[in-house]
Amino acid sequence: MFKFLCLPNELKVEILEYLDHISLIRCSMVCKVLNVLVNTSSDLQYCIELALNGMERVSSSRPHLDLVTELRRRRQEWDNLNWSGPTKINVSGRCKAYELVGGVFAKTSGRDMYYVHLPSATKEMWTYHNTDLGIPIRDFAMDPSMDLLVVLEENNLYSSSPNQHEVRIHFRSINENKAHPRAKLPLIRVVLPPDDVIGNAVDSATLFLHDDVFALLINFGAMLRVILWNWTSGTMLYDSCTDPANPSLPMFSTDFCLVDRDSFLVLNTLGPGSISLYRFSPTAFEGSTLVVTLLLPPISPQHLVSNLTIHSGQFEGNPSKRDYVTNHSTRIHVICLQHRRRFEGRDTTIMFSLFVPNDYLLQHLSTGPTSAPRSVPWEEWGPHNTRLMGRNVPVHWLRRYVHGRMVACELRGGNMKFLDFSSKPPTESSLATTHTSQVATVIKSSEETRTRSPFLNAVKTYLPYRSLLRQEFTQTSDYMIDEDRIIGIELASDMVSMVLHVYTI
Repeated sequence: MFKFLCLPNELKVEILEYLDHISLIRCSMVCKVLNVLVNTSSDLQYCIELALNGMERVSSSRPHLDLVTELRRRRQEWDNLNWSGPTKINVSGRCKAYELVGGVFAKTSGRDMYYVHLPSATKEMWTYHNTDLGIPIRDFAMDPSMDLLVVLEENNLYSSSPNQHEVRIHFRSINENKAHPRAKLPLIRVVLPPDDVIGNAVDSATLFLHDDVFALLINFGAMLRVILWNWTSGTMLYDSCTDPANPSLPMFSTDFCLVDRDSFLVLNTLGPGSISLYRFSPTAFEGSTLVVTLLLPPISPQHLVSNLTIHSGQFEGNPSKRDYVTNHSTRIHVICLQHRRRFEGRDTTIMFSLFVPNDYLLQHLSTGPTSAPRSVPWEEWGPHNTRLMGRNVPVHWLRRYVHGRMVACELRGGNMKFLDFSSKPPTESSLATTHTSQVATVIKSSEETRTRSPFLNAVKTYLPYRSLLRQEFTQTSDYMIDEDRIIGIELASDMVSMVLHVYTI
């Protein structure tokens, strides 16, 4: 230790930059020399502030001292929910599908694409409307940082047919509406053969993007089909129904999410419900490997898990024009649990929200290969790594209420509540009502609550979070969130178009 302290400050800082923010804070408590070094070095303070804001560095020529000041202001304003606005933006036409990525809101009415580059504290708002893409649009995904638009073509997939269906996916440039220059195959086709048992009607189809990896999730009721491509090389990486007689994803799988560029999770409603984590190669067709299955809390015999869905923030593949971006490896996943019980001739439905940090899931995926996938009971992983609450998130079609480790909760009577699962310490709050919770949330057992709780035993969870509340949203019915803003949604007077209320941090 003495030899380290004798090094020049420049060398000490260069060594300490390899530590994470928690280790840096601990180092500052070791002795006066390290305390002064950590607290006066703009390079080390930048590392700490990035982590406290849930960000990671991209590249920047700006002085770190300026970036530290900016990040501290940003953290203070989020803690206070101290936003500016709103800026009201009229978005005409009906909304068949929408997306919010990288500060860009986009929506389609069926053949067009309407883009709104949302205002921020440093940028003005501007819009772009492509009136006809030349194809009917069912759904789309996008990544403005790569000028990428992925379109799922509408072609009557949602009724069963004795003939095969063909799913067509187009990779376009947002700005030019041409084949994307990095796409090896600007059009990908997926065949859905007829099936005498379940048919080939698609209940839903969802698109996912993570850098050069693209995923298509097709829901056939009690069965999911997941297909992964590397869209830049045109290589299929994985298809869960390569052999339709032996699908690699179990029946009663209900939702899917990319965890990282080389891993995904699948939710399943069998038994108490589960989260299964898989690894795959992002560059070659090698199938997938089931690593671990995390079981959800045991339920009473009178209940069943009727549905599980998941939501978390979007990825950006090339955010090179910014100094820092949200660190998606530490983002929060929100899993909505729906339980059902038949009681006195009626179905009773109870809903919960389970909050799971992505970095905890990555810990399981970072382990070396094992001879067989593991199954982990709830008691061994859930209590100290999650937070289970009564339904706390919106149940509507606008699914952009999570960004990083911040979750925007239901809007009631003009009150907007946020749950902050980051590790940043609270600051003084004047505009927001703040409550910090590191004690357990307790969901009582079915025996304790007689009929209301689906759980066999009381469920205690301890993942720390802060609850922030502010009154503001009196005109909006829905909302979205990203790292720079909160977007309220108001239905326009024609009952078709929408008005965006953009509050900037």
